Amino acid sequence: EPDDMNRAQAFVDSLSGAAHLLANAQLWKDLERALRVDGINHDRLSAAACRLLRNSQQVMPLAQEALDGAFSLSATDVQKRAKLAPLTTDFAVLLLRRVLIQDPTLEILFTAIRRELLALAVAGRLPERINQQTVNFLCALAEQCHYNEYVYRQSREEVAEAAALEAEIDDRLRQPDDRPPRAAIAVLACYRPLNGLAASALLAEHELASRDDAFGHLITQQIRDPAAERAPIGDMTELGESSDETSAKVRRQYEENPYPRWISAVRQKPIALRALIGDMFPLANLAGLDFAAKPDLLVAGCGTGAHAIASASRYRGARVLAVDLSLASLAYGQRKARDLGIDRIQWARGDILAMAGEARRFDMIDCGGVLHHMREPMTGFRILRDLLKPGGVMKIGLYSEIARSDLTRMGTELVAESDDPADRIREVRHEIFAMPDDAPLKRVLALRDFYALSECRDLLFHTEEHRFTLPQISHLLEELGLEFLGFEMRGRGVIDRYLARFSDDPAAVNLHNWHRFETDNPHIFLGMYQFWVRPREAAAV
Repeated sequence: EPDDMNRAQAFVDSLSGAAHLLANAQLWKDLERALRVDGINHDRLSAAACRLLRNSQQVMPLAQEALDGAFSLSATDVQKRAKLAPLTTDFAVLLLRRVLIQDPTLEILFTAIRRELLALAVAGRLPERINQQTVNFLCALAEQCHYNEYVYRQSREEVAEAAALEAEIDDRLRQPDDRPPRAAIAVLACYRPLNGLAASALLAEHELASRDDAFGHLITQQIRDPAAERAPIGDMTELGESSDETSAKVRRQYEENPYPRWISAVRQKPIALRALIGDMFPLANLAGLDFAAKPDLLVAGCGTGAHAIASASRYRGARVLAVDLSLASLAYGQRKARDLGIDRIQWARGDILAMAGEARRFDMIDCGGVLHHMREPMTGFRILRDLLKPGGVMKIGLYSEIARSDLTRMGTELVAESDDPADRIREVRHEIFAMPDDAPLKRVLALRDFYALSECRDLLFHTEEHRFTLPQISHLLEELGLEFLGFEMRGRGVIDRYLARFSDDPAAVNLHNWHRFETDNPHIFLGMYQFWVRPREAAAV
């Protein structure tokens, strides 16, 4: 029921940033109940649930074996389920299927398990008739690996063994009397997507792959859904290309790695745009804001559509234009919108630079994490400013120079040092895991983006990146005639600390004060600055 779903989403959201939770039977039960709820976004319980699983008495010994490089798995272990039992529970399986695992220790454990399963499969010793709970775990691990885009490290031996296993499975799928080897297929799916099988269509049509169970869901994720994304896109608008070389490089990156992959959108109660602004910034001057009853929203650089879909749901009556450079990202978003029954989004492929001179105007423009990847961010910012209605608002996301000063930008090195960018990213992640705890770069372990391939590439290896200080942003806003309304943040912690220091700025809008505050607290904007602005001329009305 909607009320139950809203309560479940509220519970999940309440866990955001929960660093210390006392493990008890009720917490396990509540987390599992929340993981069972369809139609909500579970991301914010990931850290708490991963910590609970990792620190459980049953999982800790397995994790320590993996950390010591001593983890092993026999055919008997798989057959009898004893060793894997703590990870075949409904809780662990749901966690693998519902959220991106953002825990280094669990990642190392799952990487070790995957390696052992592959060795058994290639040696012909992986049991085919195994407990259904074990099948569920294998399929869930494969779903997790697909979701994180195979970001887990793999040796050259594993790459060769996965290729051999793929050839063997392809051959078996062509044998009409041969039953598809579910366990081996799930293991292969932990290393590479199943739609790469030459016989993937035969697999998708098999009765075993059509059931409403873990194996059927895996086949949908890795064969049926990608096929739907490749289907002709009849309602895609083309806005046109620009001649900008940086835009072309960025587009290539996102065609290779659609960004970001996601499972479910956050469930939110629809709210009028003006009411939302008033709730977030109760002391802001909102005079002159003028939104249509059905506001027109532009999501500039929508990626795979999560934000566009959330905006269509979040802002009451909103009509959304979702624009991105990457056709692969847009196709992903379109499929997810169809699955969720959201039809108030117009999808358009094109460059923000190509929108200069566009006649349409928007009540709200959302551009998070895009401008800092343009060759000249101010040019893109100015184009968006011109597309905003006089009484409209903009939400902008930009990288912080202070927060990212220790994060080495490795985009150029990625291309120069490796023919396989994905393999280079895996190796760099492994190097970061092994760094001392006080290494500056190790702070990225706290960021969600580190745990999926496309998001990690965007975080650390982007082909183009600019960073800003708050005084620079203040100057940009002045030049564009925009008024700062405030930062959007999860929770009140940072805002309250700021107000305790700068009590003479109750609206928390003095960017020079914020610069002093960030200088003393350099990690508060490690993700990026996310802030709202409005035209100054409307504020003067």
